[in-house]
Amino acid sequence: MALLRRSMAWQFGLSAYWFATSMKWFLLLSAVLPGQVEALVPGGEKGTLWGRVVLLGALWALVGPALFGWLSERFPTKYGKWRPWLMLGSAATVGAMLVLARPEQYSIIVLGYVLLQIGDDLAQGPYSSLIPGLVPTEQRGRASGVMGFLQLSAQIVGALAARALGDVVLIYIMLASVNVLCALITLATVREEIPERERAPENFAQAWVKPWRNHDFRWVWFTRFLNALGFYMVYTYLLFFLSDVVREFRVFGMAIADVGGGSPDEIRAAASSAIYVIVLEISLIAGVGALVAGRIADRVGRKRVVYVAGVVMALTLVPVPFLASFTALTLLAVPFAFSYGAYQSADWALASDVMPDTRSLAKDMGLWQSSISAPQILTGLAGMVVDAANAARPGMGYQFTFLFAAVAFALGSMLITRVRGST
Repeated sequence: MALLRRSMAWQFGLSAYWFATSMKWFLLLSAVLPGQVEALVPGGEKGTLWGRVVLLGALWALVGPALFGWLSERFPTKYGKWRPWLMLGSAATVGAMLVLARPEQYSIIVLGYVLLQIGDDLAQGPYSSLIPGLVPTEQRGRASGVMGFLQLSAQIVGALAARALGDVVLIYIMLASVNVLCALITLATVREEIPERERAPENFAQAWVKPWRNHDFRWVWFTRFLNALGFYMVYTYLLFFLSDVVREFRVFGMAIADVGGGSPDEIRAAASSAIYVIVLEISLIAGVGALVAGRIADRVGRKRVVYVAGVVMALTLVPVPFLASFTALTLLAVPFAFSYGAYQSADWALASDVMPDTRSLAKDMGLWQSSISAPQILTGLAGMVVDAANAARPGMGYQFTFLFAAVAFALGSMLITRVRGST
């Protein structure tokens, strides 16, 4: 059945829930949760213990999105295939945030994080099928660009709101409210359902294995895995890099965050403020990159955009840990951010093009999304390496993370040429 062309307003409504999920993970992973862990554990173990939290969530996310996507297709309800899961996932996310808002010990953070990951996967597994299932091929680049723009603009709004609110509990309340509001917008916008399909005969184990037999699926999964690995290697430990290595937060002599007398607590507080400046810059420029590249990808092909964007990201990361300058970081963030936004929009469109079976889009897109969470297993384990390397020579652990990330970005972009089923 031919898919209807979609208006820009409809595309924004469809992707509204991506706005909420992006804001949530951006704020929690970049500053809120690392800060909560750092406040509860010994300083020399913060990388290791924070890495364990990320690792646990990533292990579940290897299965969660595909499992819930498969369930939504195998057991459709009178309310639809994806709607009940979006509502359930949104409610579970709110519950997890209540747990995380005031943790008094490390184990509560672990519990809340795992619950948050489960709630996220409940919604996103079925939800991720909407662009490939409802948007025609010739509009997928633009639709993916809209999704990328909303994800990145959510980070801008989130960073500004977090800086204004200041208090961690208020930040959690804001995130929970945005999560519910965006779920309602998507539910109100996308009224039509993905066309009815025959119920898949496979059990989940068979259904999980089946896409791996497809050449293009394997390559889009692996290249996305490499890109996400590069991103999370930097993102997971960026706050610690700022507080342990950069330590002064000036751009061309102008103070961005005040370190006061230079005590560890004052530097940590300044780093928590400075990181929002960096991510605001990245999010703003990446949002523009996503919209621009989405249109370009529809004209010149997704693979070209992905290739160029990945190479630029790799090149911009190499000098960062050696310069250890906040000014240098803000300058190098410009080409990195534009390329990151371009990659995000083109890669989602590319994956939508090559899904192996239109009858199982929710399960297959959910499985593809595990390529984004699976790298967090390695970045979580890397916390021990970062702490050990920093103990041997201050700052060496962060040099490892940035250089490793650059290699991952470069490989991910070069290997995209192996994909055959998309331009």
